[in-house]
Amino acid sequence: MQQGSEGARESVAKELMTSEKSYVDNLELCLTAFFLPMKEKAINNRNTKRPRKKEPFVTVEEIDLIFSSMFKLFHLHKPLLAKLQRATQWGPDSKIADIFLTLEVCILRSLFA
Repeated sequence: MQQGSEGARESVAKELMTSEKSYVDNLELCLTAFFLPMKEKAINNRNTKRPRKKEPFVTVEEIDLIFSSMFKLFHLHKPLLAKLQRATQWGPDSKIADIFLTLEVCILRSLFA
C-alpha cells in the first residue's frame, strides 16, 4: 500500500507542475505578445509630434492598468514553477506543502502590494 500512495503523491506533484508550467507559459505569452507590443505602440503614439487625427485606442496608463495583475501573477508563479519542477525528482520525504510554505511570504506580498 505504501508504494501506491507514494506513486499517487508523485502523480499529483507532476500534475501540479504540468498545470503550473502551462499557466506560466500562457502568462508569459500574454505579456510578450500583447502587453509589450501594445505598450510600445502607445508610447510611440504619445511621443509622436505630428498631429493626430483620432485618439489612441488605448493609452499607456490603461495598458498598465489592464496588465498590472498579470505581471504580479507572472512574478509569483515563475519561482513556484521552478520549485515544482525540482520536486519532480520525487523522494519518499518530499512534500509539496514545503514548496507552498516557502513561497508564503511572496504570495502575501504580491496580494497586498
